[in-house]
Amino acid sequence: MKKININKLSALFYCLLFIFCVFSMHLYGRTSQHTITFGLWMMASLYVTAKVSRKLFTGYFVFSVVIALLYGVTGLLYGKMSYGIVTALFNTDTGEATEFILTIPIKIYLILFAYLILSIITYKAYKKANINQKKGKTFYILSSLVVIIFMINPIKSLTNAYNTNNRLLKVLKGIHYYPFRVPADFTYYTKDYFDKLAEFERIKQAPDTFNITKTEPQHQINVMIIGESMRRDYMSLYGYPHPTTPFLDKTPSTIWDDYISPSGATALALERSLFAHKKDKIEEQIYTDSVTALAKKAGYYQYWISNQGVFSMYSTAATMASLKADYRWFNSSKNKDFISHSDIGLLQQLDYAINDKANQPKLITLHISGSHSKFCSRMSNEYKIKRFKQLEDKELSCYLNSLRQTDNFIELVYNQLKSTGKSFSIMYFSDHGLSTFMTKLSGFHLTHSGKYKQNFDVPMIILSSDNNVQKHIEARKSGYDFMALFAQWLGIEETSLKERGKKMFDESEEKPIYVFDFSKVVKYDSLKIDEAAVLPKSANLILE
Repeated sequence: MKKININKLSALFYCLLFIFCVFSMHLYGRTSQHTITFGLWMMASLYVTAKVSRKLFTGYFVFSVVIALLYGVTGLLYGKMSYGIVTALFNTDTGEATEFILTIPIKIYLILFAYLILSIITYKAYKKANINQKKGKTFYILSSLVVIIFMINPIKSLTNAYNTNNRLLKVLKGIHYYPFRVPADFTYYTKDYFDKLAEFERIKQAPDTFNITKTEPQHQINVMIIGESMRRDYMSLYGYPHPTTPFLDKTPSTIWDDYISPSGATALALERSLFAHKKDKIEEQIYTDSVTALAKKAGYYQYWISNQGVFSMYSTAATMASLKADYRWFNSSKNKDFISHSDIGLLQQLDYAINDKANQPKLITLHISGSHSKFCSRMSNEYKIKRFKQLEDKELSCYLNSLRQTDNFIELVYNQLKSTGKSFSIMYFSDHGLSTFMTKLSGFHLTHSGKYKQNFDVPMIILSSDNNVQKHIEARKSGYDFMALFAQWLGIEETSLKERGKKMFDESEEKPIYVFDFSKVVKYDSLKIDEAAVLPKSANLILE
């Protein structure tokens, strides 16, 4: 019997290659499902290229490493490439990009560094192993399997593509194996994103489909405040043990205890909140039918005042919705970097809107920066409030103080409206929540995600000049029905919204509730729970 001579360097190389491939899957966003399966396919494909040509292996290996390093931060934090990630990328300006980079936990950089070192070691092991390029039966069987497995889904997608213009996109969508899936998905979702912008362009002058039967404004001035990244379980109004919302805690209002945002990122959540959707098809938005189109048709004079950036006329759902407003103002229209801009700067524009065209019922939308990351950069001396100081974790301290600032902002808006002597109402809700990312190295962080209920748990509150008590609506309500709630709030009776609008103000509960987790619609109840970080009693809290 012929003795098999095992090349120890080759064995070491294959072991390192397997670890490299599995490690790569994590950076590509495959952090749980099918990590080993995808890793084995990638290893097999690298083995095949190593047998074919050194140059081919080197090119493929370097390509795999570059894709992993480019996408690694996003993959580790948010998972595989999705429409939500691509949308967030194209709706991020330089200021927000800077904030994102500054808030990346140290752990992520260390993981990327470790991956780079592993890549170098693996490649050096490959060069020393001197892989035998003799092609036997094993090579031909394995190479055939690699090609067949890779091509099955693209071929299926191609045969199902009835529209010849979409065949290439169908093929890209059918690429399931890494590293090729990352650029393929990016291309597919980018095309999808720009197709949607083209749809926005097409329908910007198109008529809406609303059928309004009656309008009875309850207040002369209505202000809708769109908040940012406020998790309701960190609000003392919703039971958090530390005083993060002192004004809201004591002010008469209607409070929705279990309002669920439709998605966990600004652009995705507002697209699903500010636009109507087809009946029983919550993911098919009707882009002619926005909240502002509804209010305009009902006779409201509208102002859209924003402390968030505008990059192009149609770049975000919020920007698109604002087009129907009679007056538009973006704080970052001239200065796109809005990091240093406090929401307090919107109050001057609010004063203009309050005093303009005083005899008409008004809708004033204030889109604030709120608790946008980076939290500590949001701290402003313009807010005359007491703050949490000297907490063990600075990031948590800043987040809690950003909630106090938003609470104070709502108080200032309330007092400004009250001083007019006119009847008014304020609706406040946050676009989405956040979830905890905590490590021993980098400490406490809150970030976007679609994995936890708290990414979707947001406040929904209405304060009015004629409110005398705090009323709680305990039933769970879906953010996909925001349009119906909005219509009911403004006293607008619209055929398709009337009954749902009434239900948004009662204790009836729709089950199940669905949310968009960046890539697909899932049941809210299927998500994990991320408990709020409660400060220990021994923590040194200084409110000053």
